[in-house]
Amino acid sequence: MGTQGVWEWSESRWQLQGHSGQRLASSRFQLTGFAMVWDPKSGQIVRFGGRAPREVVNDFFGWDGSRWQPLSTDARLPPPRLRAAMAYDRARERLVLFGGDGGRLTELRDTWEWDGAAWVERTTENGPLPIQAGEEPTMVFDPDLEVVVFLRPDGTTWTWNGEVWAQAAAGPAWAKDVQADLKNSRVTAVASDGSLWYWQAGTWESSTQASGAFPERGDVRLAFDSSAEQFIALRTGFASSGSETWTLKDGVAREVSERVPSVRAHTAAAFDARRGRIVLFGGTSQAFDPVQLDDTWEWDGAEWLQKHPRVRPPVSSWHSMVYDAAGQRVLLHGASRAGESGDMWAWDGQDWSLIPNATSAAPGRGRLIWNDEGDHALLFGNGSNETWRWDDNGWQQLSPAVSPPVVARRGRAMAHDSARNVTVLLNVDVASSGEIGGLGTWEWDGENWEQRSEQRVTWDEPMNLVYAADLGTTFLDTNWEWNGEQWTRFTLPGSRNEGLRHNTLVYDSQRDRVVGISRDMALWEYFQAGDACNQDSDCRTGYCVDQVCCDTACGGASGSDCLVCSRGAGGPMDGLCAARTNASECETATTTLEASPVAPGADAGMGSGVSGTRSSSSGCGCALAVPRRPVGIWLVFLPILLAFRRRRR
Repeated sequence: MGTQGVWEWSESRWQLQGHSGQRLASSRFQLTGFAMVWDPKSGQIVRFGGRAPREVVNDFFGWDGSRWQPLSTDARLPPPRLRAAMAYDRARERLVLFGGDGGRLTELRDTWEWDGAAWVERTTENGPLPIQAGEEPTMVFDPDLEVVVFLRPDGTTWTWNGEVWAQAAAGPAWAKDVQADLKNSRVTAVASDGSLWYWQAGTWESSTQASGAFPERGDVRLAFDSSAEQFIALRTGFASSGSETWTLKDGVAREVSERVPSVRAHTAAAFDARRGRIVLFGGTSQAFDPVQLDDTWEWDGAEWLQKHPRVRPPVSSWHSMVYDAAGQRVLLHGASRAGESGDMWAWDGQDWSLIPNATSAAPGRGRLIWNDEGDHALLFGNGSNETWRWDDNGWQQLSPAVSPPVVARRGRAMAHDSARNVTVLLNVDVASSGEIGGLGTWEWDGENWEQRSEQRVTWDEPMNLVYAADLGTTFLDTNWEWNGEQWTRFTLPGSRNEGLRHNTLVYDSQRDRVVGISRDMALWEYFQAGDACNQDSDCRTGYCVDQVCCDTACGGASGSDCLVCSRGAGGPMDGLCAARTNASECETATTTLEASPVAPGADAGMGSGVSGTRSSSSGCGCALAVPRRPVGIWLVFLPILLAFRRRRR
């Protein structure tokens, strides 16, 4: 996974569980290609193997509802592998693991079982052929025949009864996923064209529906919800439409969630102050074959809404977007396949329009900001040191006495400090290996550039700056603040002290917070919390909990659940909703912190889907690293679509 997040589906919404950046092992926190399945005997989701950044592993972990824990200290673990098939044998109450890719083109054909105490390799004389590079098999328990069913990508089907493998009738080729339907005592497969196949009485039969249950494009992951007696399906992997959540019951599929933007890079966004929404446009998709996008999305603080304008700018990446306070519209500059156009486009909430007098010799690539006091936009070119001004009369090149030096295209970030009425430019020498070299921090006072600092700070590309008016400081997305004199590094609670690899940063002036949109399209918010309060209206966040301004509603301040928002109530810090650390028992409750009702990401390399339900009553013990003087809180909203799975068609 790119960002290791665990999400749970409850009734009609996805909820984030635990810290999305939690380490899964001592040094492995990015993992792909692992197998994962629900183990009803232990009441945990278990995962095995996968590929870490530098190696193939045989990690064996369980998710207990709040954190990943190693399940075995036994030295006899199955060898490292990725893309293995794994299923839980309900009749014999054990996990079955078969085959996989051992790395370095090693094709595995071994069978292992976990009985809850130890792994045992089962010696067999026959069995399925090993998978080939790029293939991903599926395996599931058949509740009718009480055997494990293994489906190869070519449709070849085998069954395992605990003693021997036996070949059975062929099924659908290149199935997207296969899971057990515990209501109808059969196995359901989603074929490559989106149609349904059923395994019953030892044979496969295709659905009699005239068309597929799901659209043909994209991947589908199934999990059986035993309480609702239906499948929850997460559909991912289609260029600009993001991810979708569906239900599947008795052969009928129904979409139940709004779509969200797909994973992308080099996108841009701006806050539309008139309408109170963040507007996002284009970028480069992170699908199998990256393509540039021309889709428009809006975030209203709770959910994404895709817009469908009649006119739109060209597919774009490396473009810039700002809010035109004078015209009360969002402006987009540099819309072209290579970001080389000097055209300016305007978004009014319904449609895009090309501004007639905005085309000139102005650089297509550059950092664009809006100057509220001067009612104009300022552009400083990437790959050049030209300074340009734009207003309703068009573009005008300026001639300052001194200009910052030329740097690489990605080595610049700008923000306008409205309190001091200056534009802050961070000018980076890319050759300085992650630090600002001698080019440093510059400020524009409306007539000239002045170098203010050569201080070195850590950075990531593309860099992003944003000015937060309520805090009176300029933020760099690797957790630095500029006060006009120097840069100061700040720390945050949880696992985000290294900052985020953002597509863009946007300041939401209505809710007084910085919104960061990361490369996996997670939305993070930075704001101050923890001030004393008496009611919700006293707080910028809108939540007064335990007499302090809290980052979320925090369970509605119930005294019987695990959630608190102040040190006095037993939490780790004021303003951060977290599990109470000084209580022994809590009522049965979901401990999710106000996640948004949209689909999360799914690592498409996770192998078998997960089915089952969790309800527990447990202690509130919780450890959380917090700074001595917190300056704010990053709150994650929706990590989505972290990796795509390549399939042969």
